[in-house]
Amino acid sequence: MMTPVYLTILILCYPKVNYTVFRLSGFIGLIIAFYNIIPVFSAFSQRWWHGILHIPLLIISLYVFILSLKKRFKRN
Repeated sequence: MMTPVYLTILILCYPKVNYTVFRLSGFIGLIIAFYNIIPVFSAFSQRWWHGILHIPLLIISLYVFILSLKKRFKRN
């Protein structure tokens, strides 16, 4: 439950972050979000709101992961 909070703090400190932690946290957030979103929508269960609640985690994690990859390609 704290992953979006940590990722948001890392985004606010973006130019001065450890990029390994930045990328790894974003990737782990993506995995957690996919594991919680995909089964809910694919099974057509009554708990669709559970998937809706994990959409912010998916968006923040994707943004962090893309930011970390952009920085990697700019250095080379």
